[in-house]
Amino acid sequence: MRKRSGHMTRVLFCLIFLAAVGFLAFGNTKEVQAATKTEYFKHVGNKTYYVDKNGSYHKGWLTLKKGNTSYKYYFNKTTGVMYTGWISDGTNLRYFSKNTTSDYTYGVLATGWRANAKGDKRYFATEWGELARGWATIDGAKHYFNKSTGWMYTKWVKDAAGNYRYFDPETGAMYTGWRYWGTQKRYFNKTSGVMYTGWISDGTNLRYFRKPGDSLNSLNYGIMATGLAKPTVNYYYFDTGSGVLFTGGRKVINGNNYYFDPKNNGRMLHGWLEEDGKKYYFGSNGVMYVNKTATISGQSWTFDSNGVATLNKYTTDGNGNVRVYENGRYYTLEPEFLSHPKIADGSMSDTDLLAAITDAEANDQGLVGMTAVALTILNRVNSSDTYYPDTLRYVIYQKSQYSPVTDGALLRRLNGQWEEKSTALKAAQNAISIMNAYKTQGTPRKISGFNMGNKKDFDFLFFMTPGAFASCNLDWDACETYQYVPSGLNPAYSHVFFVKWVTN
Repeated sequence: MRKRSGHMTRVLFCLIFLAAVGFLAFGNTKEVQAATKTEYFKHVGNKTYYVDKNGSYHKGWLTLKKGNTSYKYYFNKTTGVMYTGWISDGTNLRYFSKNTTSDYTYGVLATGWRANAKGDKRYFATEWGELARGWATIDGAKHYFNKSTGWMYTKWVKDAAGNYRYFDPETGAMYTGWRYWGTQKRYFNKTSGVMYTGWISDGTNLRYFRKPGDSLNSLNYGIMATGLAKPTVNYYYFDTGSGVLFTGGRKVINGNNYYFDPKNNGRMLHGWLEEDGKKYYFGSNGVMYVNKTATISGQSWTFDSNGVATLNKYTTDGNGNVRVYENGRYYTLEPEFLSHPKIADGSMSDTDLLAAITDAEANDQGLVGMTAVALTILNRVNSSDTYYPDTLRYVIYQKSQYSPVTDGALLRRLNGQWEEKSTALKAAQNAISIMNAYKTQGTPRKISGFNMGNKKDFDFLFFMTPGAFASCNLDWDACETYQYVPSGLNPAYSHVFFVKWVTN
């Protein structure tokens, strides 16, 4: 933004303020062709007068014509002294030249555009020379001038309400309508000139113009979004020419298929789409899955060249064991994975399944002990060791891991026969909350009431009774163990939690 206010204070200090009645009265002007022997400029000391034919000093407005050029002056209505410099009539400012000693050009009223050596401009009305201040329409274009100094604003101007306008760097004309910045576009209100930002509707179509704080480049404030763009937290697609928001569903961009949901104002879809009885899946980047196999929510799906999804059947070996593919390898699961209700189809929630196995393994351990068992199982799900699957159902049904899977104890819970259902559900929820905080914020895994001594993080991967631990000939210290004994429980029935499987 260019404006000038630099020397105006000193200039106005010398300003002649005249409030006398009739000062600069436009009706009292006199026009003559030029100074003659009987009409002429007269200099007395540092004062200048104009002598009329009758020999008296001229007072008020005077217009002289020399050739095709007119010069306008003003002389004090009492003394006849020519005005020079800045003059105020109480409402308007005018300027009469004083930086010359030549007759005709000395004391001339400034009109039209005037610029200083730096290129800063002012505008004076063409007839009576009033200095433009604030808003002014000149030759059909709106301009804005400093309200004190009259210097014309150019480029970006921000008003008190936070709105931006743009004034041509050369002419100072306010931009309205569509304007290009290179290949990018902005839009300025046709009346007010205010630049559009945010979501704007023309009554039929929506567009988005960037604003500070959004996830687009804030340096491009006001630029119309085109193509694939993320104004806030969601992605959308805007026509690359018109900027109109696309809400028509499927769209191919750079060879990839996307879906912009008409039911959600064109928001990019992530997840499942069902059309005409067929299922499609769009990943976290919005691209539709094609020609690939992927595990989604624990289920294996194959997507053809058109993106149509087919649920893969689990394979079994000759012993009835189930084989699933995850983490770039196959895992072997117990046969019960297919026979237990709501497990293979993934319809049972992770919370309910975790609560069921926790009740089967630790219903006599109290809330703290049950939470510890649930969190140990989740540690396997989130382990970087690919020995364990990444899906909770696969971890629980992994071959030879949890005896309740094969001895009927887990099935009874799945069929509604629980011992401590409410406590088990609370324990599962607690464990999931602890794990989520660990994954998203790096918060150490800790269970209230579970004293681990000097250990700062609950990273256990195994649990068993003390007797089972001893029968496995495991090294107590090398396994990094901790035994939790709930109040009132025989220690023989408590659980030993440990990090590593190390034998003596």
